[in-house]
Amino acid sequence: MLTAQSNPTRLEEAIGANWVKLAPPGQGHEPLHFSLTENLSVSLELEFRAYYPTELHQNQRARRLMHAWHYPRNAGDDFTGGGAPTLLFFWPGLLSIVAVSRKLKIVHTQFNRDGQSVRFTASLELEEIRSYRTTTDRIEEDNDLRLGGLEDLGSGNTDAVVVRTRR
Repeated sequence: MLTAQSNPTRLEEAIGANWVKLAPPGQGHEPLHFSLTENLSVSLELEFRAYYPTELHQNQRARRLMHAWHYPRNAGDDFTGGGAPTLLFFWPGLLSIVAVSRKLKIVHTQFNRDGQSVRFTASLELEEIRSYRTTTDRIEEDNDLRLGGLEDLGSGNTDAVVVRTRR
């Protein structure tokens, strides 16, 4: 589980609907035909800083964990289960989705005298994955599809990215 040290100042959600333009001969316009809904994507930046050796160790582990989300799982001789891990992204009171990390960018901005990074920003691009069909009604009315509680944090097959609110 990766818990952010502080709340990000921005969280971007993006989703789109794909429409196909039909071109019937002799028609005076291009009718649109709904094709599919793109997966919800979420972009955010997590900031890490270390003032003490324990924080440095935790940040190094967080960095390795975020890198690991982009490599296949060790599934032995089974190639079907060897993809990159799925994540549960949870922002209390706002969003709870199962996703994969599409991109990670880490920018190191401060180092100690031993050359270790003591401050960095991790930019994550997550994309929702679903194994079920969803419709307009379900999105409008369902509060647990994308909203959930900490008890939703998992089955053990999913890493969790948790953004905790400060009190």
